[in-house]
Amino acid sequence: MAKKLTPQQEKDFVSALKDCFESVDTDHSGSLSIDELTEVMKKFSSSTPLPKGGIEKIMKKFDTNHDNEVSFDEFKSVVFKNLNLQ
Repeated sequence: MAKKLTPQQEKDFVSALKDCFESVDTDHSGSLSIDELTEVMKKFSSSTPLPKGGIEKIMKKFDTNHDNEVSFDEFKSVVFKNLNLQ
């Protein structure tokens, strides 16, 4: 069952997601490249390396329009879906 957010909760959550997204978007293009995802994953998984093909699997999951970049809308959609939010 999907969790229903109040309008204020959704606004706050989307704002936090946007901040997170923008911190990874180092070239400020408005989308995440595989290189940007690789860099952030290296930082967060320094003690446990990602398995071979891990970044590509992440990119495939988030890049729903298959343009080899992850837009904020794609990012938000996958996060909401995985957290079972609406």
